[in-house]
Amino acid sequence: MYNIRTDIIVNGDISYDGELIGKIPVPDISTKNKNILIHENDGLYVPDNTINYQGGTGISITSNLISTKISTTPGNSLTSDSTGLFVPSSSSSYTAGNGISINSNVISSKISNTSGNILTSDSTGLFVNGTNTTNLVRRKRELYYSNLNIQFTDGIEQNLIQILKSLTPTSGTLDTFFNTTSNKLNVYNFNSSLNFKLNIYGTWTTSSSNMSFAINFTNTQFNNINQVRTPTITVDTISFNTFLSVDENGNLVTNGTPITLMSHGGKFTVTNLLLIAEQIVPPSMSGVSVV
Repeated sequence: MYNIRTDIIVNGDISYDGELIGKIPVPDISTKNKNILIHENDGLYVPDNTINYQGGTGISITSNLISTKISTTPGNSLTSDSTGLFVPSSSSSYTAGNGISINSNVISSKISNTSGNILTSDSTGLFVNGTNTTNLVRRKRELYYSNLNIQFTDGIEQNLIQILKSLTPTSGTLDTFFNTTSNKLNVYNFNSSLNFKLNIYGTWTTSSSNMSFAINFTNTQFNNINQVRTPTITVDTISFNTFLSVDENGNLVTNGTPITLMSHGGKFTVTNLLLIAEQIVPPSMSGVSVV
């Protein structure tokens, strides 16, 4: 009788007669020192003790389950089971390619092309740093005045909001864009233009050949519009349509602007007036910057 563990060294095929004590030895399999895979009759096993296995550039597998973790950067681990691929629940930072940074345990939660310039989305729209840029809304004020008797003396500049705040409009309210405390036009702090319209109906009291009527947004650059009329026109509707470019935290946001009117070449008496201002902004913006 031979003890196969102590009496025989197997270095090839063997044959025997009689009873063998112990398991027939089979070769261990190894690709590197201490990187041992053990073969048994029912399959291939990793030893129970923890061993680090290295395989390929950038792939590190730790523990005795070869397929549990995938990593391209130390600590940047993905795990999988029968339900899918997972990021560890603990906070980690994952980077893949230029311009895509993924934080937290939801791989598709955030997209960034500039540091701190985060785009996120949900069922309501696309957000930049928490500001909705998809479902924008129009903020509008429209007022109509009738049966007026506002006189503009030749060459005398007057503030439009200061005039209107003491009058009762036929429709609409003088608020939001029109600050009756500072007598300035105010805007929302958002990168979108403010559209402005003023129609005034009235009568000239002169037949001068140099009649005109002007509007001026005095805190802006060269937004001075002048409407010229011929001597044959006495009853007239003068219309001013323009837009003011608004920059976030820019001049109009931080300072606002007065709106002034002036008649040239004679007195003009206004009897009816239509005033409209509107700006496209995110729905989360409920009020203008009051200045």
